[in-house]
Amino acid sequence: MQSKSDQVSKKTQLQNNRLFRLVQDYFDPLSKDTGRLNRVNKEFNGFFNNYYQTARLMKSIASGNQQLMTNMISNHPELLTQKVSMLVGNMSLKKVSPFEFILWTMDVRYMGAAILNAIHASPDGDAIRNTLLLQYSDRLSRPGISYRKNNTPYTEQYFDYAAYANALQSYIDNYDARTEEECMAAWLRIGIMQRDLPTYIRQHYCDSEVPFTPEASFQSPEFNRNLRVLNLENNEFEEWTDELEDLGTTFAISYHTMGETPCAAKLSYCPTAEMVQRDLDAFKKLIKTRLNDENLLIQLLKTPGCKLVSDSNPKCI
Repeated sequence: MQSKSDQVSKKTQLQNNRLFRLVQDYFDPLSKDTGRLNRVNKEFNGFFNNYYQTARLMKSIASGNQQLMTNMISNHPELLTQKVSMLVGNMSLKKVSPFEFILWTMDVRYMGAAILNAIHASPDGDAIRNTLLLQYSDRLSRPGISYRKNNTPYTEQYFDYAAYANALQSYIDNYDARTEEECMAAWLRIGIMQRDLPTYIRQHYCDSEVPFTPEASFQSPEFNRNLRVLNLENNEFEEWTDELEDLGTTFAISYHTMGETPCAAKLSYCPTAEMVQRDLDAFKKLIKTRLNDENLLIQLLKTPGCKLVSDSNPKCI
């Protein structure tokens, strides 16, 4: 039988949860004001703390910061199950959990290994696994994740990678028939779409250990997460963040193989159809590989106490 103090604590938590559902859409979860509320509020500290920390976790995943994500969920794996509404890039997400976000972007292989290894073999760990599996099942029964971009609503099972692949294919198919001006306009449209690509896709473009080519397996034991792109005009590297200036205005990004060291590069001219074809083939292979990785992640998530070995054939140990 629960003690009186436990009953009061449970009642308070239920009240906090109701308050959370009522007000969460009116807070920027990562604003300074929310951070202050998290630090100074006493009675509803759990409410603001969960909201704030879940948003921090989501931000670490969206920005491809696997180390920060691993550190956070190692201590608080329950944050994976919480939902938050927040702005990611140009997209305003509506009540999404970190786990659902990973599935939506398909950043499942390396982030997935970190998730599995953070869930302990315990009753609490089993409860977290069950919640994540329920979120996965619920995701399959619904149209998908909802968000707004440029005041337009979207609902998707997965990030719309097909639109990006189609833009690359259109560039290739129409390359010979276009004037130089038309070709550049098509290339810059690809650049505009690259602004919204999930960070881990950009990191694969920029991976200095595994070239972004059709020959890559995208299954290496470690993932070199960086966002360095070469500026061919000054031969210096820049960061392909959301703040990268003039992407889609004066240049787009391709995996550049013409220099001494192949790398992702800013191209302010029309690349050949052959260059873009290799980008497209590499991109398609990456997405196909991550679809297979998602199936594997869910199977391993069903195995209590699974600790994942992240090699070319992930398995439990």
